[in-house]
Amino acid sequence: MEMRSMSRPETTWFEKVVLVHQQREEVFEELATLEFVPRWHRSIEGIPPHGSFELAGYEPPGRLTLAGFLGPFEVLLEYELGEIALGTVVTVRVELRPAGSLPDDTVWVGLVSELQAQVAASLERLKRLPGSES
Repeated sequence: MEMRSMSRPETTWFEKVVLVHQQREEVFEELATLEFVPRWHRSIEGIPPHGSFELAGYEPPGRLTLAGFLGPFEVLLEYELGEIALGTVVTVRVELRPAGSLPDDTVWVGLVSELQAQVAASLERLKRLPGSES
């Protein structure tokens, strides 16, 4: 799994990439169907599991964008799905902005780190769904 990130005072973003051994349409359905989300997404301690999100972009089977709030963050989640011979390359880009004031930079950095770890863990679970070869 590859990870890139960049931080600025007003916005933090990171990107993770994973290969899922399923067809792109199947992976898109897993990401876009609300009932399926608990199979691969878990909550972050201290942050509500799903927050409040709305569909901001829907381009099956290649791109899904969600915008909303998760704990103290205003969040934009962009899932891009690329098809290759081995399956689907899923790239998730997460953009975060404080939804209000945070006590200090240490809290911000800790929450961002926890969210990065959670996104990585969710993508690993997505890789292991039934029908995927690990």
